[in-house]
Amino acid sequence: MFPHAIAELGEVIGGIGVGASQIHLNANEIAAAADDLAQRTERQAANLEETAAAVEQVTRTVQQTAESADQANSTVMAARANAE
Repeated sequence: MFPHAIAELGEVIGGIGVGASQIHLNANEIAAAADDLAQRTERQAANLEETAAAVEQVTRTVQQTAESADQANSTVMAARANAE
């Protein structure tokens, strides 16, 4: 009976070792995936920052164009008033 118990205990300990190895492997895979996700998130944040800067520049350009159009309209209205 004792040798049988020792054999079963050896199987249990072997199973624990296999399980621990699998957990270690899975933990490494999760860590690699987390690192990859962090890098992609950083790239997306940088891209978003660049996009925001570009949108801000477009907004300034549109505002300047609108101001120029207002000035041109005022000039045309003044010329029209002088012509009448």
